Amino acid sequence: MRVEEALLEALCRRGPLGFQELYREARKLLPSLSREEARLALAELVRKGLVARVERHEERRLVFRAEPPACRGETTA
Repeated sequence: MRVEEALLEALCRRGPLGFQELYREARKLLPSLSREEARLALAELVRKGLVARVERHEERRLVFRAEPPACRGETTA
């Protein structure tokens, strides 16, 4: 499984997550995943439009959400 696939899988299963939670969930699928690999892959997924950054002002934190096409398997990471 590739890093981008692990991140998308975690977001599709669990819904919007902060980076820490996303990293933890993705490591369950890809135990060798490093923080730096996850950060770079997440930036690429955002650039491709497969993942959106969502600011939660009431919680004062940034979370990431998979866009619908990514969860339906219509695209490959």
